Amino acid sequence: MVIGIRAHDFGRLTKDELLKKVITSGFDGVQLVIPKAFSDVKIEDFDIIEEVRDFNILMLGAYFNPVHPDANKVISGIANFQANIALASRLGVKYVGTETGSRSGDQWIYHPSNRLKSTKDLAIENLRKLNVTNTGVKIALEGAYGHVAYNPQTLLEIGSSLASDVVYIVDIFNYLYIGNYARYLQILQKAVKILGEKIVIFHLKNFKVENGQLVQCGLDEGYMNYSKIMQIIKEFNPESTLIFEGITGDNIQKSYDFIKKIRSAIQ
Repeated sequence: MVIGIRAHDFGRLTKDELLKKVITSGFDGVQLVIPKAFSDVKIEDFDIIEEVRDFNILMLGAYFNPVHPDANKVISGIANFQANIALASRLGVKYVGTETGSRSGDQWIYHPSNRLKSTKDLAIENLRKLNVTNTGVKIALEGAYGHVAYNPQTLLEIGSSLASDVVYIVDIFNYLYIGNYARYLQILQKAVKILGEKIVIFHLKNFKVENGQLVQCGLDEGYMNYSKIMQIIKEFNPESTLIFEGITGDNIQKSYDFIKKIRSAIQ
């Protein structure tokens, strides 16, 4: 299984600084959101391909809120996504990722309107504006409990309604809240069953319960049993792509060593 990391979790660095950190930490590749990762490279740079060629880019992130109450922000989000599709096509990157958004706007948190059919229809309408035709790139959709795709079934319904070629990212932590976190393994198994072979990436996170809230932490020190999670993922697809998300600081290397050890034990 390939182990990657969201590049900007190392911090916003120069290209050379970031590449050194990725390599020395041992990761196989990165999920790259160019404005968040680089202090010296912009997506519109003429020589952008040369600037990022040395990174093994597992996915470009162009996350935007397709149901944002501000229509201008939806328009700019679509434009940025299309720019990332064009870049991915030139680089040979297979996926550009986004989530399904929330009517809360910039906060990306739960809003009661997210569960309405009209909101789901709006998400589909705006996501249909993403065009990957003849690019060799696929749209990677990700769900979250507080968003429009609040469970794997809704994510599948949205993805299946799009004209473009769609695949899926599974982030089990995204689907958890204080009322269901103990069932995380069942939620993972259900996601794998529902989304099937169109799952291309698993995001890896862990958490502790503090004051009635789920608080993210290192992969080696949280509530979730990663030996069991990795076994489920292996049985689903032994060549899955695993990407750390929200793991920062000293937790990066500890989490990498922890997951690498489990990977070795189950292979």
